[in-house]
Amino acid sequence: PSPQLTMGREPSIAAGPEFTAVGFELDGEILIGQEEGPGQVNFDAPGPPSSIFPTEGFELGGVGDPELFWLLDSLYVYYTAYDDNGAGSIGSAMITDGMAQKAEAPVLAPAGDVVSYASPTLMVRDDLAVLIVQATLGSGVTELHAFYSVDPETGWARIVDGTLEE
Repeated sequence: PSPQLTMGREPSIAAGPEFTAVGFELDGEILIGQEEGPGQVNFDAPGPPSSIFPTEGFELGGVGDPELFWLLDSLYVYYTAYDDNGAGSIGSAMITDGMAQKAEAPVLAPAGDVVSYASPTLMVRDDLAVLIVQATLGSGVTELHAFYSVDPETGWARIVDGTLEE
């Protein structure tokens, strides 16, 4: 491999109504670009401002695990945000006019017996969004937790035993 070649981790691809977005983690930041052809990604479009850099208190340890998805005509990014102790929460941003508008607080933060959340995966079907994340418990056990929302901007509810909590 070329010494100039830098490999990103944890890629995500989302085909949308305007373009296909590609994102990956590199050195604790998330880079987002626009696919322009087979194997070609332009990171100047939608624009460098659409990349996610750790700027919030809950992101001081870096960001990673991007999950890109389109909801109607908007591109969203959910990601793992690590605090300065290494505990993860799930952050979010909406890409509008080439700019990443990040939420000021995590959409999912560890609570109760959960000490860290990571690796968000999301699907949208029939106006229902389902978010699955890796949860690390205080005992060290890791398990998957699922959440649902009819509007990801207003919050998420946990799915327990296959049923939707109210």
